[in-house]
Amino acid sequence: MYEDTPNKEEIDWIAERVRKIYDYERLKDCDIDFLYNQEFGMRADAQIFEAIFPAEESPQGPARAFLLDEENADREALTEAEKLRLHMLKKEAEIEIRRAFGHRKELRREHRNKLANSVSDALSPLGSLFPWG
Repeated sequence: MYEDTPNKEEIDWIAERVRKIYDYERLKDCDIDFLYNQEFGMRADAQIFEAIFPAEESPQGPARAFLLDEENADREALTEAEKLRLHMLKKEAEIEIRRAFGHRKELRREHRNKLANSVSDALSPLGSLFPWG
């Protein structure tokens, strides 16, 4: 299904880059605000990447390159298989970002619990000084 699509090389390249950039192991150490920005940035990047391909009703291939007078403008419109692959790639990146976001929230929760327990342990000896404690 996907082996004979016209934009296979470009989509393979972007898939490799997306998997490298939005890798869970790299993202799990990032700040929560950075992860929010990554999520919205990934959506914007996906729209930009999809926009470089011509619409189905516009000139494509060598005719497009000739009309635009650019030798690198000989792209074909995205096929349904390519659109599906890009959509699934976007979902994959969102999942990795959400996993990292959950990891950061869990670390924050653990830190708060340790801090609260430390404060409680520090204040508990003071309670024995008062007659109502």
